[in-house]
Amino acid sequence: MDIIVLGVLEFNSIAVGIKALDGIVKAASVKVIDARTICPGKFVVLFTGNVAAVDASLTAGKEIGEGYIVDELFIPNLHSQI
Repeated sequence: MDIIVLGVLEFNSIAVGIKALDGIVKAASVKVIDARTICPGKFVVLFTGNVAAVDASLTAGKEIGEGYIVDELFIPNLHSQI
Protein backbone atom coordinates (compact mmCIF):
# COMPACT_ATOMS: atom_id res chain seq x y z
CA MET A 1 0.00 0.00 0.00
CA ASP A 2 1.36 3.41 -1.00
CA ILE A 3 1.65 6.21 1.51
CA ILE A 4 -0.57 9.12 0.50
CA VAL A 5 0.84 12.54 1.30
CA LEU A 6 -1.28 15.66 0.85
CA GLY A 7 -0.47 19.35 0.90
CA VAL A 8 -3.01 22.18 0.62
CA LEU A 9 -2.57 25.95 0.58
CA GLU A 10 -5.42 28.47 0.42
CA PHE A 11 -4.71 32.08 -0.56
CA ASN A 12 -6.84 35.23 -0.34
CA SER A 13 -5.40 36.47 -3.64
CA ILE A 14 -5.77 34.67 -6.97
CA ALA A 15 -2.63 36.26 -8.43
CA VAL A 16 -0.51 35.30 -5.42
CA GLY A 17 -2.00 31.79 -5.49
CA ILE A 18 -0.98 31.32 -9.12
CA LYS A 19 2.51 32.65 -8.37
CA ALA A 20 2.78 30.27 -5.40
CA LEU A 21 1.55 27.38 -7.58
CA ASP A 22 4.48 28.03 -9.91
CA GLY A 23 6.88 27.91 -6.96
CA ILE A 24 5.24 24.78 -5.56
CA VAL A 25 5.78 22.74 -8.73
CA LYS A 26 9.30 24.09 -9.22
CA ALA A 27 10.42 23.41 -5.62
CA ALA A 28 10.06 19.61 -5.76
CA SER A 29 8.54 16.76 -7.73
CA VAL A 30 4.87 16.99 -6.75
CA LYS A 31 1.65 16.28 -8.63
CA VAL A 32 -0.97 19.01 -8.53
CA ILE A 33 -4.36 17.42 -7.91
CA ASP A 34 -6.32 20.67 -8.11
CA ALA A 35 -5.57 24.37 -8.37
CA ARG A 36 -8.47 26.79 -8.80
CA THR A 37 -10.48 29.68 -7.47
CA ILE A 38 -12.89 28.62 -4.74
CA CYS A 39 -14.83 31.84 -4.29
CA PRO A 40 -14.31 35.44 -5.40
CA GLY A 41 -10.73 36.39 -4.64
CA LYS A 42 -9.54 33.08 -3.17
CA PHE A 43 -7.33 30.39 -4.69
CA VAL A 44 -6.54 26.87 -3.45
CA VAL A 45 -3.77 24.45 -4.43
CA LEU A 46 -3.97 20.72 -3.58
CA PHE A 47 -0.92 18.58 -4.34
CA THR A 48 0.68 15.22 -3.55
CA GLY A 49 4.04 13.46 -3.76
CA ASN A 50 6.46 11.90 -1.32
CA VAL A 51 6.76 13.36 2.18
CA ALA A 52 9.94 15.36 1.54
CA ALA A 53 8.69 16.75 -1.78
CA VAL A 54 5.33 17.86 -0.39
CA ASP A 55 7.02 19.41 2.64
CA ALA A 56 9.50 21.31 0.44
CA SER A 57 6.76 22.50 -1.92
CA LEU A 58 4.54 23.55 0.99
CA THR A 59 7.41 25.58 2.43
CA ALA A 60 8.08 27.21 -0.96
CA GLY A 61 4.39 28.06 -1.40
CA LYS A 62 4.20 29.57 2.10
CA GLU A 63 7.27 31.73 1.47
CA ILE A 64 5.88 33.04 -1.83
CA GLY A 65 2.39 33.60 -0.41
CA GLU A 66 3.47 35.11 2.90
CA GLY A 67 0.78 37.48 4.11
CA TYR A 68 -1.85 36.02 1.75
CA ILE A 69 -2.31 32.53 3.21
CA VAL A 70 -5.75 31.81 4.63
CA ASP A 71 -5.06 28.20 5.62
CA GLU A 72 -2.58 25.38 5.12
CA LEU A 73 -2.72 21.63 5.53
CA PHE A 74 -0.02 18.96 5.51
CA ILE A 75 -1.02 15.31 5.95
CA PRO A 76 2.03 13.03 5.70
CA ASN A 77 0.17 9.71 5.99
CA LEU A 78 -3.40 9.93 4.76
CA HIS A 79 -5.50 6.76 5.02
CA SER A 80 -6.15 5.23 1.59
CA GLN A 81 -9.93 5.17 2.13
CA ILE A 82 -10.15 8.95 2.38
